[in-house]
Amino acid sequence: MKQTSHARPVDARTPERR
Repeated sequence: MKQTSHARPVDARTPERR
């Protein structure tokens, strides 16, 4: 299951929201 519906992949060290 993907947590982000955005095109950009979410990393552990990279927050999905800037």
